[in-house]
Amino acid sequence: MIRFIGAIILFCIISIYFFASSIPHGWSNLKNAAFNGFKNGSLSQEEGIFSSHPDYFTILAELNIASQKTVFDTTVSQIQNSNLKKVIDNNLDGTQNL
Repeated sequence: MIRFIGAIILFCIISIYFFASSIPHGWSNLKNAAFNGFKNGSLSQEEGIFSSHPDYFTILAELNIASQKTVFDTTVSQIQNSNLKKVIDNNLDGTQNL
């Protein structure tokens, strides 16, 4: 009986620690997470990814696609967000060989 009560007390202590630390920590992470453009709906999912990771454009441009330049130009022309287009222009600077 003493072992059972001790196990319940230990379980309660661990549970209290878990809920008292993980829930507030998770909530603060959600509030402080980036991707504000995606969260407020001004960016699509793809625009949100590329605005936070501009180095993906080089990878996209170097994919094994028959007409890389056409695919890249089509993708860039479909982007509606002007700030994202500035990020693309600033990161590529016309130095990429497509």
